[in-house]
Amino acid sequence: MVLSLSLLLLVSASLAITVDPLNAIRSVTPQQWDALNATVGGSLFQAAPFARPCFENANVTTGVFDPNECQIVQENYLNATFRSGLPGNYEGSQWEGCPAMEQTCLLDTNDPFSPVPFTGRVCTQGSVPDYFVNIRYPSDAQAVFAFAKESKVRVVIKNSGHDNMGRSAGLNTLALRTTNLKNLTFMSEWVPEGCYDAAFRPAVAMGAGVTFRESYPFAEQYNISLPGGACPTVSPGGGYTLGGGHGMLGNAYGLSADRALQFKVVTPSGEFLTANECQNSDLWFALRGGGGGTFGVVLETVHLALPRDPVQIIQIQDFEASNQNIRAYMKIVIEHTKEWALQGWGGFVQLTEFQYINPLISEEEAIIAMQPLIDWATGVNATIIQKTHDSYVTYWAEFLAPFDSPTGVPYSYASRLIPDTNFDSEEAQKELLDTTLEVAAGHDSWFGFATTPYLYGENVNTSATPAWRNSLWHAIIQDNWNFNTTASQQLQILRNLSSSVDGYRRIAPNSGSYLNEADIFEPDFAQSFWGTNYNRLISIKEKYDPDHLLDCWHCVSFMGEDDPAFKCYL
Repeated sequence: MVLSLSLLLLVSASLAITVDPLNAIRSVTPQQWDALNATVGGSLFQAAPFARPCFENANVTTGVFDPNECQIVQENYLNATFRSGLPGNYEGSQWEGCPAMEQTCLLDTNDPFSPVPFTGRVCTQGSVPDYFVNIRYPSDAQAVFAFAKESKVRVVIKNSGHDNMGRSAGLNTLALRTTNLKNLTFMSEWVPEGCYDAAFRPAVAMGAGVTFRESYPFAEQYNISLPGGACPTVSPGGGYTLGGGHGMLGNAYGLSADRALQFKVVTPSGEFLTANECQNSDLWFALRGGGGGTFGVVLETVHLALPRDPVQIIQIQDFEASNQNIRAYMKIVIEHTKEWALQGWGGFVQLTEFQYINPLISEEEAIIAMQPLIDWATGVNATIIQKTHDSYVTYWAEFLAPFDSPTGVPYSYASRLIPDTNFDSEEAQKELLDTTLEVAAGHDSWFGFATTPYLYGENVNTSATPAWRNSLWHAIIQDNWNFNTTASQQLQILRNLSSSVDGYRRIAPNSGSYLNEADIFEPDFAQSFWGTNYNRLISIKEKYDPDHLLDCWHCVSFMGEDDPAFKCYL
């Protein structure tokens, strides 16, 4: 028998209001979980870390040891596509454990078939939520929020699991899982609901669980473009867009948040709302860059559809990575970065690879624009790829999708948005070059993402830091580790990342950083992620989540690092 929501609330009300949030989940009886499950139509379930079948020993973890299932896990341990649909999967696999307590359930990323990680070790639930609800309808999310309010069980929101800060994970939590919301609808003439004087525009309504691997072919089918990120398994309707969302076409067409025209969202206060420029516009503003896991559960986003235009591509790689070559190459790149941005170029720079695309110019114009770099690359016998693709999607399918980074590797970032002033003069350019080589030294990777909305310009109705708008690079460093890296070693890795990016903070003190790919120890994170928008975001948070049911690391109205909910953080 399916229980009504009112009956569920009566059952939940018997739980002690004063229970510690971390222990609240242990106070919920099986009967109360059954009541919640009935209310959400049987979509409540338990989940375990991805590698659970490989461990004979487990501590308060669902699932069982199963050698056959373990072999499947080992075969697909670094397979992003296989992992993406699993509730116990996180792209940064440290969140499949509890780093601060050295509790893990991981395999060896260098050799997933090695028995060492699970021989004599105990698998723990770690930061994988104890329970999940597969959200199908607004009423499911409303039921979870009502249950959480009464029981004090902490809730998190999980979509594709790419948040490197662990915001979609949580010790002793109940997760609202939006992965299965897969609706896709193209509308050639669309206006936001309630906007009676708005112009018709082409748009796509997209369920929260749709991934780029699904949205890009859909766009091709309708002869449109839906610009987005490189990773096929990221869901644009999740934290990607809610945190801003950058991509290769961002310079010309803006952040993903700039093109998010409407949201269908269930707020923690229990309301199912439509948020756009004409109704609940404050919530619309907050969801366009204020961060995921904060203001509610987004079930659907309407994205602006753009014309399917050809793109020009230039790629330079395979040159001798000597210090002299790297410095000469980076000098040319930095000297021309602003000029290229004003022409519509965007892409990424690495110390040994360059890849830019442009949807606004012809092939002839592209070659002329890139001639200084082409001449240098020719002189050092680098591989030069210059071509035109019919669309962003066909470019993505050849140049980005096949090289998706392995999932299941513990890793972290630190980053900074680099303003145009750092590219303006010879002195500033030299300082940026010297600083970049210092910042990148000793780390697994460095990227200068020329994906900022520099040419696109201002957007007063987005809440991501205004520093995006006058920046030419989102510069980022990354380090990885493995299953047997100790807590103290992990902490040192994170500190090294943070201290290295201090070099960028020194030369760009008034800038900010991208909240989805930031330093986990980001100083003054509120100013860095949102700048002058933060105070407004706090008031919106208080309006739609008055009981503070949603909290996550360095999110709007973050309760603080000493909150026991974050005891897995180093």
